[in-house]
Amino acid sequence: MMFYRMSYVKRAVRTFCWLIFNKIENNSNSDFHRNGESLFIKNLFIYYHRKKRRNITIFDVGANFGEYSDMLIKIAKDFNLDIDLHLFEPQKRCIEVLRSKNYKNINQVGISDEEGEGYIFFDDEGSSFANLFGEGRKFEKIRLMRLDSYIKEKNLDHCDFLKIDVEGNEIKVIKSLGDFLNEDFLDFLQFEYGATYIRSHTTLFDIYRILEEKGFIIFKIMPEGLEMRRYKTYMENFVYQNFVAISPRIYNDILSTYRV
Repeated sequence: MMFYRMSYVKRAVRTFCWLIFNKIENNSNSDFHRNGESLFIKNLFIYYHRKKRRNITIFDVGANFGEYSDMLIKIAKDFNLDIDLHLFEPQKRCIEVLRSKNYKNINQVGISDEEGEGYIFFDDEGSSFANLFGEGRKFEKIRLMRLDSYIKEKNLDHCDFLKIDVEGNEIKVIKSLGDFLNEDFLDFLQFEYGATYIRSHTTLFDIYRILEEKGFIIFKIMPEGLEMRRYKTYMENFVYQNFVAISPRIYNDILSTYRV
């Protein structure tokens, strides 16, 4: 017979195994209080505190309503750290909320590898799923900017942490750093991966290749901490998860700082 129908038992086992796999892998967990993101930020600030740093520069690309930046500020206070926080968000509704929170460096732009004008699509205003790839019933005209242009404009000499959550446009944000994508300028880079990469025709391998060519070491965010991850094809599953790229200079310094 040419056609085959898998038995109910096999389908049930397959579904169960898939659920277990995603649980073990910390996939599809967007609660940053439980998925390891807040723990990563805490450990990040502990590191800078031990290095006797008092001021750190952070880019929040895809700031939305500022929940992630709120978390950054809250945790930073526990370590007496001052954050030079730069927020990038193109949606009008989100900008209104961010301004009501009195953030200083709010930039109403979308970050991409080409500058000019574009459109952001969404179903609901302020949606965290807003994207540049035509998925949504509504849209807004927005300005697009490269990060290297912004860095030069602001005359910044270092970025300690870059967080990217832009619904599939992550690779273009990374490319927009240009020559600033190097271990001397950037310490930590967090990026999201998931089903949004399908519509942007991007793969996790694409991200790995760009970052590893620049010497960055890539880790997956887990509830217990950061797990170093070499790229494997099974990881190309388009299920929501978060990764952190660390410059080799900082990685080696962390090892020496925490060595007993």
